Amino acid sequence: AAINAMAEAHRAVLGCLGDPETESDMQMRFLDQARLVAQAVGKLVGDCKEVARSCSDPDMQQQVINASKDAAASSSQLVTCIKLLGPTMHSPLCQHQLME
Repeated sequence: AAINAMAEAHRAVLGCLGDPETESDMQMRFLDQARLVAQAVGKLVGDCKEVARSCSDPDMQQQVINASKDAAASSSQLVTCIKLLGPTMHSPLCQHQLME
């Protein structure tokens, strides 16, 4: 919920700067793709749990668990970044600021 509020505030700031409405269809496609990645990683994490349960080596088991946690955290960060940066991706004003 907090990330959605931040994204809305971000869009409001862009509006105050005189930035035209960005391409929302493109933003939604990016967000949809990021969500698909997150869903796929969720399935991967489930598979990793099964692998970890069947692993007899405790060190290997922990490596599998840690790798699945890292993957889950990364996919969550991807979705968050897309939500926050989506409105700026096609903004000439924001692109100019990034290039400076």
